[in-house]
Amino acid sequence: SYAGPIGDYQFTTIPQAAGVDAELVGHGIVTKAIGSGVANHMMTIVGYNDNIWVDLNNNGKADDGEKGALKIANSWGDTWGDYRVAADKRDGFFWIAYDALNKKSVVDGVTSESNRAVPIYGPGRFLVSKTFGTSGIFLYFKLNSDNRTDSYVEVTAKKKTDGTVYTRQVNPYYFADFTTVSSQKLNYMGKTGFCDGAMVADMNTIVPEITSQNFHDYDWSFRFVDSGSDSSATTVKEAFIKDENTNTTYPINGTFPFTLNKTQKTLSLKPYYHFSKLYLPEASAITVNSNLKFTFKTANETLGSSPIKYTMTVSKDGKTVFTKQHKATSVDKATGSSVIKGTWKPTATGAYTITITGTDAAGKTASRSADFRVYNKLLAVRAINLDKSKYLKTYDSVKITPQITGGTAPYTYSYYYVKGGKTVKIAENTKSTYKTKTFNHKTGKYTLLVKVKDATGAVAQSSISVVVYPAEVKQFVYNNNAGKVGDSIYVRADVNDCPSCIKDTQYIYTVEKNGKVETLNYSDVRYPNQVVWKPTEGGTYNLTCTVKNGDKVLASKTVPYKVSTFSINVNVITYVCNKYGTSNFTIRYWDKDGKIGDAKCTALNTTKQYNVGFWNTAQPFRQFKAEIPTTSVGFKFHIGNTWFGDTDGNTTSHNTVYAFNYDYDRCKYTKE
Repeated sequence: SYAGPIGDYQFTTIPQAAGVDAELVGHGIVTKAIGSGVANHMMTIVGYNDNIWVDLNNNGKADDGEKGALKIANSWGDTWGDYRVAADKRDGFFWIAYDALNKKSVVDGVTSESNRAVPIYGPGRFLVSKTFGTSGIFLYFKLNSDNRTDSYVEVTAKKKTDGTVYTRQVNPYYFADFTTVSSQKLNYMGKTGFCDGAMVADMNTIVPEITSQNFHDYDWSFRFVDSGSDSSATTVKEAFIKDENTNTTYPINGTFPFTLNKTQKTLSLKPYYHFSKLYLPEASAITVNSNLKFTFKTANETLGSSPIKYTMTVSKDGKTVFTKQHKATSVDKATGSSVIKGTWKPTATGAYTITITGTDAAGKTASRSADFRVYNKLLAVRAINLDKSKYLKTYDSVKITPQITGGTAPYTYSYYYVKGGKTVKIAENTKSTYKTKTFNHKTGKYTLLVKVKDATGAVAQSSISVVVYPAEVKQFVYNNNAGKVGDSIYVRADVNDCPSCIKDTQYIYTVEKNGKVETLNYSDVRYPNQVVWKPTEGGTYNLTCTVKNGDKVLASKTVPYKVSTFSINVNVITYVCNKYGTSNFTIRYWDKDGKIGDAKCTALNTTKQYNVGFWNTAQPFRQFKAEIPTTSVGFKFHIGNTWFGDTDGNTTSHNTVYAFNYDYDRCKYTKE
C-alpha cells in the first residue's frame, strides 16, 4: 500500500516487444510523475513484470533502465483507465515503469524535468494469515499497545459432538512503513508510542469449514496474551464475534477494557438464546420408506420466554412436504435446555431439508436446519465421514468412516489413498467400519478411496479429497534487528501449519558465516521458545530455522542477518607487499576491558598514490580493508610479527592506516 500523486502521473501504453505477454499490450503505464508531488491518493502494488518495455528515450531499442514495471491496483472501479488506454484495456489496474520511481531518470538520453516527482510515497505492507476462503463470521478485537509483537489472541473451538479441538494464534496485523521503520519496537501503525489497533480475523482460519449453520456446534474460548517481551502493557479494548451472514453479534463474556502486562486472560462467549443442535444420525444414508430419526437439542432456553413451541418442517425443492408440532421429551434444568426427538418416513428419493423452529411466548424464534438425501436400497457408499477438516497438517491422523446404504450384510471394506496417480493400500477386505490414516511428512492433495463389498458380491465405492499442508517458516522475530558484536540476540521463528507433535523448542536454529556453522541454544529460561545468539564478530550471517521430525525436514528458511562492524582501511606501499606478501596482513583490536582480537585484512585489488616519507614523488600503495567490532577502542596494524606504528589507532577519530618502509628494517605508519 502506498500514497501517490495520481494527478501527476504521465501515462502512455505498453507497446509490443519481445518477452511481453500479448494481453499486456495497450495497457496503461506511467513513465514519470510531473507536478506538485502531493501524495493524495492511496493505491496498492499487486505485482511486477521485468519484461515490460517502454522506449523512454525514443531511440527504438531497449536501453538499460527501460525495462520492468510495477502493477498497481487503483480504487476507482474496473472500468477506470487513462484516456489513451483503449476502452477494452481499462480494468482498474495500471503499471508504473521502474524508471519512473527515480527522481532523476537513469536512462541515457532522457532529460528529467525540474518538477519531476516521486510517484510512490510511504510504501508499506500488511502480513495476514493464510485463509481458506471467506466464511462471513469474524472475530473483531481492538488492542492498545506500543509494541505490536508483544501481544496476540489465541482462539480455541471445541466440537461438542466428538471433542475435536481447533486452536490458532491470531496475531495483530503487521504493518511496516518502509520510510520510517527502524530497529525499535513499533506500534500497529508502524510508528513509536501507544496507539489503538482494530483487527478482524475470519473464523475459518480456526475452523476451515465454519458456517453460520455449524458455528454453534463448537464451544469457543479466547485467550488474550501479553507475552512480556517488554515492560509496557497491552490493553484489550473490545472483542466480539460478528456473523455477517445473519447480522448476529455474539459478545465475549468479559468486562472491557482490561489491561495485561506479562499476563494472559481467557474468556468465552456470553450465553445467548439459540437452538444449537440438530442431530440426524445416518441422515445422509436414509433410504425410501425407512425412518429418518432426528434428535434436536436446544441451549439456554432460560434466556427465552416460556412456553416454547417447536415445529418440525421437511422441505424438498423449496416446497414443504411435511410439518409437525413437537414437544420436548426432557429438560435439563441446570442449563435450561431441552431435547426433542421424532421420526419421518420418506416415500421418494431426492434432496431434503429438515428445519426445527422454536417460538417462545414473546414470539421470538430460533431455528436450525440440516440437509439430507434419500436414496434407493441398492448398495452404495453414500458418504465418507472424516473426524477432522479436509485441511490437515503433516503427521495428522484422520479417521475414515464410510456411510453404507442398501445391499446385503455383512460387508467387507477396503481402504486406499491415491496420490500422483498411484493407488496405495491402507487396508483390504476388512470387517472394520473405519480406518485411521496418518500422513507423516508427505504433503499435497490426497484422494481417500473406500470400496465396499456386500454378501452377494455387489461392490460400491466412493472417495473424498484431503489436502495436507506443509509446515512453513513464515518470518523471523528478533529483539534486535541490527545487532552488534557481543549483543544477546533473541531469535524465534513463526511457523504455519506445524504439526502438534513438534514443539517450539524442537526448532533448530543455526548461523553460518564463511562456512563456519554455529547451532544456537535455548539458554534463557525467561524465553523458553527463543534461542540466544551472541555474535563474536561482525559481518553478514546466514540465519536458518529448520523444523524436523526425526530425520525428516518439515520446513526450513534462511535469512541474512548483519552484525555491525567498524571498517578499517589499510594502505600498504607496494614494495612492502612484495617483500612480505599479502596473506598475513592483520589489524589487532581491543575493547575497553582489554579484550584483544585480530581481524584479517582483505585485499581490495586497488591502488592509490600517496606522498610519504622522503620520496620526491608519490608512491603506489595497495589497498586493503578489515572489519572490527564496534566495541573496539583501539587498533594496530601488523604483518606477521612486524608491528607498524609507535601510536595506537583510535576508532573514535582514525580509521585509515598507511604502512611503508624506509630502509627495509624500520617500519612506520601514519594515521588519517
